[in-house]
Amino acid sequence: MGKADHAIGDYTEALRLDPNNENTYIRRGHLHLQMKQYDKALVDFNKAIKINPSCSLAYYGKAEVEKNQGKYESAVRDYSELITCNPGEAEPYYRRGNLLAAMGYYERALRDYTSAIEKKHDFSDAYCNRGILHAKKGNFKKALSDYTKAIRKNPHHVLSLNNRGVAYIELGDYSAAIRDLTRAVQIDPEYPFAYFNRGNARKKIGDLKNAVADFTKCIELSPGYVPAYNNRGIALYLLAKDDLAMEDYNKAIEIDANFAPAYNNRGVLFAKKHKYREALREYDRALALKKNFPEAKKNRANAISKLR
Repeated sequence: MGKADHAIGDYTEALRLDPNNENTYIRRGHLHLQMKQYDKALVDFNKAIKINPSCSLAYYGKAEVEKNQGKYESAVRDYSELITCNPGEAEPYYRRGNLLAAMGYYERALRDYTSAIEKKHDFSDAYCNRGILHAKKGNFKKALSDYTKAIRKNPHHVLSLNNRGVAYIELGDYSAAIRDLTRAVQIDPEYPFAYFNRGNARKKIGDLKNAVADFTKCIELSPGYVPAYNNRGIALYLLAKDDLAMEDYNKAIEIDANFAPAYNNRGVLFAKKHKYREALREYDRALALKKNFPEAKKNRANAISKLR
């Protein structure tokens, strides 16, 4: 029996002696939650709420259980209850916003992040997540503004530095992107996606050798991240290292057989070698996986014209 099991036993004995102590139910509930015993955790949090309906800590725990169970609507209701009981607190707005964003309700999530920021002006995570939603909607200038606010509140906010770097790439300011992404890896050298995104920025300005180095570092830190193999392959192709590029495209497909860009890029390599039938096969595979893929459609048309 481990320490957690002993602790649960102690809480159970305490509740036998004092069956109306909501704090003991909450503590036992959190232990069940940590042990992924979600049904037992839910029973404890519900008992705490029954004893004290305004017990905010129990609602937080209950919502966390339901999120882990995939019951997002129920978790949203729990955070709504918390907001009713504690309208001045930022955290329940932020957490409800996270759930709504995960469910695809972006406008409702944006309103919750804004409410969280109004309640807590230095809430870097809320600025960052609001920026992510602006970026998802294609509004990179608004995203940039929110990431900047997050960084002003917390200069070491790596996710905001990374995301602002991506926004700068989308807006065509590659120097600013590289500056932010370099700062991100200085703060957290183990964060793979900052290397990946810096590699993309460096590829855009033709700094291909350093782009390859960044994609390689990303792969070292996150060996299963398929886009890093694909994008390193593109950089290697531009460096005329076709065999190495093909190895990367093959690896991307080995990890994820449904990754359409790698098939398209293999087709480009075959077409370069005038192997148009092989190229056509790759473009067909890419388009079977991703019908709205203009580059693959253009490449397939070119390959067909070469076969006539």
